[in-house]
Amino acid sequence: MKSVNLQGKFVAGWAKGEVVEYNRGSQDSLVVRFPTVSKQEEVRKIFPRDSDQIAPFNTYTKDDGWRHQLKTGDNIDAFDTEHYWYRSTIIDVDTAIDEATGQEVTARVQIAFRHYQEEGSKFDEKEGKNYTGWDARYDEWRTVEAPTI
Repeated sequence: MKSVNLQGKFVAGWAKGEVVEYNRGSQDSLVVRFPTVSKQEEVRKIFPRDSDQIAPFNTYTKDDGWRHQLKTGDNIDAFDTEHYWYRSTIIDVDTAIDEATGQEVTARVQIAFRHYQEEGSKFDEKEGKNYTGWDARYDEWRTVEAPTI
């Protein structure tokens, strides 16, 4: 899908979704589910069947496999609760077994909305490092498929 409405804002760019329902009628439509912060939360949108806002998987989202390779310490861009993309750090991961390959892959990540750097104006006692960004109370878990990563 070209954009996803998250927390009242549109996130531009293609996001992976799953067609969960097909409504046949005078105006055929598709219900598409997009994972967000956790497996329990999701965004569902309805599109006309011929919408230019949807495309087959891997049409625009080639090389999406990097998401399942995220690891602790990786730096990413993440959409925060104030509706901004923010340079962030992966501080923990949950893994799962990929049913197709039998290999362990990253399923969820804990995101710290901070970037560790020597020039950082704040100090993280737990990590023993300087950082720029927000403290631990803003950390959150997300599925790796979330369009907010």
